[in-house]
Amino acid sequence: MDWLFLVPASFASFAGAATPLAAEEKPEVPARETIFRHVIDLDRAIVKDIPRIPPLCDGIPSLEKRRVDVGGCELYVEMEGEGVPLVLINGGPGGTHHCFHPWFSRAAGFARVIYYDQRGCGASDYERGAGYTVDQAVEDLEKLRERLGIERWALLGWSYGGLLAQRYLLEHTERAMGLILVCASPAMKLSLEPTRQYEFLSPRERMRIQEIYGDRSLSPVEALYNAHAAGDWKRQRYYRPTHEQLARMARYEWKHDRTFRDEIGASMRPFEIPDLFHGCPVPVLIAEGRWDLTWNTDKPAKIQGCFPGSRLILFERSAHAPFEDEPDAFFDSLKEFLERLRPIAAAELDGWKKGLADRKPSRAAEPESVGDTVTFRTAEAAPRDFDSWTFFWIAPGLAEGAQLGYRVRSEDGTEYFRWGPRPFERGRRARSDFTKGMDGSDPSALFGKTIIVTFWTTKGKIEFPPDWKLAFEFYKNGQTIGRIEGRREPEGKRAP
Repeated sequence: MDWLFLVPASFASFAGAATPLAAEEKPEVPARETIFRHVIDLDRAIVKDIPRIPPLCDGIPSLEKRRVDVGGCELYVEMEGEGVPLVLINGGPGGTHHCFHPWFSRAAGFARVIYYDQRGCGASDYERGAGYTVDQAVEDLEKLRERLGIERWALLGWSYGGLLAQRYLLEHTERAMGLILVCASPAMKLSLEPTRQYEFLSPRERMRIQEIYGDRSLSPVEALYNAHAAGDWKRQRYYRPTHEQLARMARYEWKHDRTFRDEIGASMRPFEIPDLFHGCPVPVLIAEGRWDLTWNTDKPAKIQGCFPGSRLILFERSAHAPFEDEPDAFFDSLKEFLERLRPIAAAELDGWKKGLADRKPSRAAEPESVGDTVTFRTAEAAPRDFDSWTFFWIAPGLAEGAQLGYRVRSEDGTEYFRWGPRPFERGRRARSDFTKGMDGSDPSALFGKTIIVTFWTTKGKIEFPPDWKLAFEFYKNGQTIGRIEGRREPEGKRAP
């Protein structure tokens, strides 16, 4: 067994460097280990028989459980308490609502707490629809609100769930009473310092964790349990979890469809404008853990800068989950915030929406310079009735420092969508998803027409693989109704 004694929080500026102790100086194992004082045990045998502990949901009798149809997909939902409707949006992508148990039962004394699993996760249906995307998750959340008969609610987004909550606020501002961002992923493109998540992991621990995740004989549940037992918990937790907590985490907190993370990740494009939410009348509370190693120390202030007038609370002895690390302080702050929420005047909302039109990201602007273009045209006309569609592509080779964009138009020349320019890694597989209402796009504009996609670059040449074709898919009510190819056209004009 190896021992490490790390400096206490009062010497936080020096944290991260391990200091080995002589045998006679080794301390007693603390009752509750933290990232600052912990034991490293790399001789632990791999555990295959993960304790079969029931989910915490089973031990909370106050929970009302139901399934809610949001259109082609049923979401698993739990509710408890009375008061301000508060929907909890978990992290990941790929986590489940279970991460909020049992902590948020505290909030049931002053709020109507709504837990749910996102489409493709946990106990909800694994129905891809037109494909797992952030846009789809936002609309699922709005349909959930409608089905539950809630006029307006407060949204609490944790980690990736914070990004989803911000996207919801942008699209459905009038339905939001308040926004609580807990160690949230920024929805805006921010310049942030590198992650600190490996700061408290020794090289030997990191190697052991990689070995466990790379062991194909282990199931996902077994890999999660053993990797965290070997020290992986220190990347996002402040206190070392018990074996019971590890078992529950591995069994219930990380469960999703096999394609979910990749598809959601491909759709998580940050907003380019950091002042997008300036002037938004919805109150915002930002909760950050000082030792949230997912981010660096600059993140709390920078995300607060995106929400002028918001309140920032920095929990001194918390990592990525302050509601777990410092529950008394966290839930006191949450209660105070919810109790202060007041109706937002229609004039304020109207003013916000008017100003939003100038800040909300939409189609890309006309390019200032174009180095090269490559155009693909569908070999057949699109179906005559679909509600969403996708085309699949692979990033071409570009000149050094060049960026890529594309333009979509119908056979009569009408522009449908414009994207980019952005840097893109050569060979990266991508998909572009289109749904009704997205940036004003209406699929009916393409019914029965051929579709033209023109890629362009800011400089140099575009190098697609020889004879490569785009793949198009069309959907209605979540079902694929057509597949066609897009073939490359001879070189044409230089402007997209």
